[in-house]
Amino acid sequence: MENPIKKGKLAKTEDDKLVLVNDKNQAFVVDQAVIGIWKMLDGNKTVNEVVQEVAKETDAMPEQLSPQITAIVDKLKEVGLVI
Repeated sequence: MENPIKKGKLAKTEDDKLVLVNDKNQAFVVDQAVIGIWKMLDGNKTVNEVVQEVAKETDAMPEQLSPQITAIVDKLKEVGLVI
């Protein structure tokens, strides 16, 4: 997987839920963890580098985080929020 790049924008709904909005104006309710990962996808980091950074911030083991973060990035790609 190349260095993923975030697309779309972060917004709030009328009831203060955080959403990521893709180019088709589809909104996806997300939590802070997903937003944090999405923000890291600047095209300069590999998914593995994002995993390492999250592991440092959370004191979690990279092996535990890797499948989850990879799945999040794959899903963001699927819905047009990452290229």
